[in-house]
Amino acid sequence: MDGWYLIGCSSRALIDRYYEKIGQVIFDSFIQLAGEVEEIDEKGHINASVMTIENSYYLFKKLGESNLTLETILRSSKSFYETSLSSYARLSIYRAVGKYAEYFDGLTNLLKTTAPEEVAFTSTYSKASVKKVIQASPLKELKKSIELLRQRTLKHFHPHPNLTGIVWIAVKDDFLKRERGMKENLGKVFPGAVDVKPAHSIEDIDKYFTQISK
Repeated sequence: MDGWYLIGCSSRALIDRYYEKIGQVIFDSFIQLAGEVEEIDEKGHINASVMTIENSYYLFKKLGESNLTLETILRSSKSFYETSLSSYARLSIYRAVGKYAEYFDGLTNLLKTTAPEEVAFTSTYSKASVKKVIQASPLKELKKSIELLRQRTLKHFHPHPNLTGIVWIAVKDDFLKRERGMKENLGKVFPGAVDVKPAHSIEDIDKYFTQISK
């Protein structure tokens, strides 16, 4: 019996190693796919994210439901999935509201190295400049961009309805996080000022995301 037990253990370990090698080939293909896309090819990066999300999601879901003990593959596939999901949300938002998102991301980055009271005296983030950007992106225009985000998400993941819902929540969360960060940063740079704040609220954006999800 002991001999058969050892053979069984050895066979199980060997099979697990083969599975891990197969998993590594898959993960290498994810990396290669991303590397083949040119830096300026925004659409290409989004498509690469879509493919990685789909494959890594189903990989770790199916493995998680199986009796296989492949923790290394599970961790790696989940990591690729979460990273690609975050990347897809960010790239999609940039594609839909590029100038708006880029402008306030720039403000976030500037505040990491510059005191808020000094930022207000820069030409890029003066009160007049901020008001101009905000006025160019009223709630009406943001709603159009959110509609576009919804259409593209449905198009990218339509064969996988369950995954579509998960991805859409990630896009929504990223968008709302940006809105909260923007309002918080403007409060730091222009404390007490009300004329440099968007007319819409976070709740307005959240409500619209929910509305078009039905």
